[in-house]
Amino acid sequence: MYYVDQVVVADRWHNRLIYGADQKYDLLDASKLVHLLRGQFIHPVHHTHDPEREEFKNLVLTYHDVTKQLTRFKNKLKA
Repeated sequence: MYYVDQVVVADRWHNRLIYGADQKYDLLDASKLVHLLRGQFIHPVHHTHDPEREEFKNLVLTYHDVTKQLTRFKNKLKA
């Protein structure tokens, strides 16, 4: 059984060593993550619990949903 001291959510765009790799292999990716962690190259992502931010995110998600539905409707109409 393994125990951890900390869980870090990292931004994949800043960790191109793994994200931009041509081949995906769990053992290789884990090895790369270890090297990034030891070299302190992991850029953690911080999410606040701000109510205004939550409301903004919900509005953006609603906008995307409505846009997808409208596009789907227009494509059906044209077909």
